Amino acid sequence: MGCLDVGVLDEGLVRRERPVYNENTLLISLTEAGTAMKDDALCVPEMMKNCTGLSMEECSILRNLLDKALAHMDQKKDSI
Repeated sequence: MGCLDVGVLDEGLVRRERPVYNENTLLISLTEAGTAMKDDALCVPEMMKNCTGLSMEECSILRNLLDKALAHMDQKKDSI
């Protein structure tokens, strides 16, 4: 399970609610603004493909490589 960026809450994109029946549970859902942003973001992969000249498969490979590089840099940062 990932962490929720507190900045997302401050921007009004996500709503947090504790149900009355179980206060140990935290329900997370998108606000209307969050849903609108999600809808707007659907075109990003196609835009990236058009801007970079890479195929969707190549974009996926690039993302995986960048994620791997970032994870490696995070590990190195912790050891310094």
